[in-house]
Amino acid sequence: MAAVIRVQPAAQRRRDFARWAVSQTPKIRTVSPHEFAVPADLFEHVPEELLLDARVEGQPYVPAPQPEPQSEPQEAVREETASVQDDGRLVCGVCTRDFGSERALRSHQRQAHPDSEE
Repeated sequence: MAAVIRVQPAAQRRRDFARWAVSQTPKIRTVSPHEFAVPADLFEHVPEELLLDARVEGQPYVPAPQPEPQSEPQEAVREETASVQDDGRLVCGVCTRDFGSERALRSHQRQAHPDSEE
């Protein structure tokens, strides 16, 4: 049997939820007088306004936080965590170990210094 998510819409949105549910193919069925069995793969397509104040699997539905709109995209600020020696070898800016390639340096920084800014 396919996985379903039990949704109990808010009383004031139940009629609109039912309209949406029967417009799906195949139709979404009820599992109790107030609950619908929404297929798990279809749940992400339920309009958010129909889920407000609803209970999903017995828990209150909490909408995902909306990111704040930014007028301009911020450019990523990247600190220099390595320096190049005279012979072309790369030096880790945290522990001063030197490496022959940028790939080796990045791998070292990920493994040895995961908390440092890249």
